[in-house]
Amino acid sequence: MKLICRWYKYRKSFLLLKIFVVCLMVSACGDDTAGPDEREEMAGETHGLFLSVNGDSNGLYLLDPSRGAAIRAGDGKTPPNGNAGLASQGPDSPLLGASEFSLYEIERDGSGATLIGNPAAQALTEGLAYDPENNFLFASSNGFLHLRSPDTGETIETVLSPPNQPDIEGLAYDPETHTLYGLARGYEQQSQYFRGLYLLDTSLPRSQWEWMERGDTGGLWANAGLAFVPETQMLFAVGRMDDPDGLYSINPETGSATRIGSIGLSLASGGGLAWVPAN
Repeated sequence: MKLICRWYKYRKSFLLLKIFVVCLMVSACGDDTAGPDEREEMAGETHGLFLSVNGDSNGLYLLDPSRGAAIRAGDGKTPPNGNAGLASQGPDSPLLGASEFSLYEIERDGSGATLIGNPAAQALTEGLAYDPENNFLFASSNGFLHLRSPDTGETIETVLSPPNQPDIEGLAYDPETHTLYGLARGYEQQSQYFRGLYLLDTSLPRSQWEWMERGDTGGLWANAGLAFVPETQMLFAVGRMDDPDGLYSINPETGSATRIGSIGLSLASGGGLAWVPAN
């Protein structure tokens, strides 16, 4: 009887240990929505479609653009209280991210985020996009469009301002055509407004800059993230109000949006997107 009781005691302890190990494994993988094969393929990658989750200081992810699955980039470190804006400076540079008035360099391997300059008296920023030819950032919030320095965070110029401008919160830039794309914040009370993809021709003199609606995306957006992929001439977007964890592609010629899949993360507060090309 003693031997049986002792065997049962050890067996029970072994089962508890197995459960504990399984829980650790689930916890370790629970922040990723990619399958095992995708995790192996995407692990350590520093190029592709990046997502920063608003309000999550460990919310930097790499997305599978074919179906939306997400894997955390290393420790996923992003600016504290980050609010959407995310931009790529190219294949060999850190990402740029915004947190209210502050601008940060974000390591693509998720190892850290570093404050750029002094945020005092700088522009509140929600959307970000980078112009490599002129080495400045387009920064948007609450109907304003600013130009900011990626080196100092300085607000160089305020180009557009409310009340006659849409509240653009997601930005993406095509340097070949000098086209700035934007998604505005939508309002359920005015569902006929702010559903469209907007564009701005930056080849024009700045005195002539104006947001023009390209076409209806079919839904309302809030705290949206937007990225442009030159290789495919396609836009990616997150932050749709009726589908907060959905990843969408948007045709820049028509504005029509197509759901790719579920990211599997809580994006109720929105997020930023940036495309980093390979060398």
